[in-house]
Amino acid sequence: MDLDLEIRMEDHLLPWKLFCSNVGPSLVHSSSVIQQMAPQLVKECHGHLLAIVLLVRALKGVTDIGVWELALNQLHQQENGMSQVMFPVLKFVWDLKGE
Repeated sequence: MDLDLEIRMEDHLLPWKLFCSNVGPSLVHSSSVIQQMAPQLVKECHGHLLAIVLLVRALKGVTDIGVWELALNQLHQQENGMSQVMFPVLKFVWDLKGE
């Protein structure tokens, strides 16, 4: 079976663009620590677009670096990559909304 596979190079930027459009570019550019954590959060979501949207909507307007660090730590602790990314994201969002 012959397949013609076309890979567009701009697709790898989609998760980052989605992140920036939802969290707001002014927030990402407001703190150097947040600037460093934002790409790491996107990476920890393993390209899972729903996880990115849920995560950044929870972080929208949050300037407390501790909250951003908590999100990064919870996502970093996952072990199975994309297949398990939604559980830590949902747990973070749930815990954040409970405060």
